[in-house]
Amino acid sequence: SQFENFSTIITLKYAPFSKNMMTPMGKFTFEQNYPELYLNFEKGFKSLGGELDFSRWDAFLIHQMKTKAGTTSIRLNGGLVNGDTPIWHHFTMNGLSGQQPKLNLNFTSYLGFATMTAGRFYNDKFAGMYLSHRIPWYFRTIGRKASSFDVVYRGAIGNMKNPEFHNFNFQKMDHLYQEVGLEWNHFLSTNFNLGFFHRVGYYNTGNFKQDFAMQIKFQDLRF
Repeated sequence: SQFENFSTIITLKYAPFSKNMMTPMGKFTFEQNYPELYLNFEKGFKSLGGELDFSRWDAFLIHQMKTKAGTTSIRLNGGLVNGDTPIWHHFTMNGLSGQQPKLNLNFTSYLGFATMTAGRFYNDKFAGMYLSHRIPWYFRTIGRKASSFDVVYRGAIGNMKNPEFHNFNFQKMDHLYQEVGLEWNHFLSTNFNLGFFHRVGYYNTGNFKQDFAMQIKFQDLRF
């Protein structure tokens, strides 16, 4: 029930088409171009007081394509852990919904699921996809900022090799979790996006209230 943990992590970013410049405050990206690849590697050591030997990999790929039909944004991510790994170093899948919400309203994250209950799933391996397509139709409502709509798809699948090693209730996500949605960008000309999402596929409950969620995103978070 008690142990000491010592680990270190290395993070790499590969963005071959972005343009950077050195400033007195460090490197500054003045033109961001895609694709971008992020890679994290964490290693636990049986040294300096640490009692666990484990490794954790995760990768994150971002790409964006613009055509006359609109802008398509793609985020692919995945991860894998090996060894005796503490549960908080596993992948939680970023559920954003409460346990029993009267109104399922939450704030977004880059990889979070609006309809997924927080803390429900843990996995030692997973793969996920986040697709959004901006419809090239811009309009104004009550202010000067132009609004638009994004069609969104999120999906992820994972597994857990030895869930009995961790002494609390959770599920492994060994089927594809999916949700689709529509985001109203610059909702009523504000700096916020308002999204409506519905859970589909294997984890759909058939209860609209449980499968539906609303989501607010601050515009500076991009897509």
